[in-house]
Amino acid sequence: MSGDKTALRKSFRRVRLAIAGEERTRKEREAALLAVALAEREAKGRGCVVAMYAATSGELNLADAHTWLSAKGYCLAYPRVRDDGDMAFSVVRTMDDLVPGRYGILAPRDDAPTVPREEITLAFVPGLAFAKDGVRLGYGGGYYDRYFADAEQQFPVRVGVCFSEQFVDCLPFDPHDVRMHAVLTDGGVFDCGRSTL
Repeated sequence: MSGDKTALRKSFRRVRLAIAGEERTRKEREAALLAVALAEREAKGRGCVVAMYAATSGELNLADAHTWLSAKGYCLAYPRVRDDGDMAFSVVRTMDDLVPGRYGILAPRDDAPTVPREEITLAFVPGLAFAKDGVRLGYGGGYYDRYFADAEQQFPVRVGVCFSEQFVDCLPFDPHDVRMHAVLTDGGVFDCGRSTL
């Protein structure tokens, strides 16, 4: 697959918005179960920090995974955009701790404790599409790319999350794009050849 990223973003927005009703509920439930199993394998237990995201605009919602991982004692962190324009992850105990942030996306409150990146074991990353080699088609803001820029081969383990319809053979790639170690869809977890998953 090749082509302009702007056109691809529009196309994949339509793809995921077309997934609705019971089909969406089923797919999100299946993905959440896989996310919990992956966290239990990679993060290995109580107190480990797992980076999550608050779904918006048709993204695959991992809210069930939040509930289950929280009950198992994992520390969950969500992204927020700071005043300097960079992204940080902060601790969130329940989904009620999230408030509208930049672009109207739910995010931790400004006074929520920030988690240093080196303390995050596993990061679930949203996107418009992902490719089998770990390339992510994001939204164009570069927040995740900047956050992980100097950790290309290091932890945390980065797992792209999308519906199976958004997982493709290849996507355009720019030098600043940070690849995922794996991609999680409602159909399974796929190692992108960049980790020991």
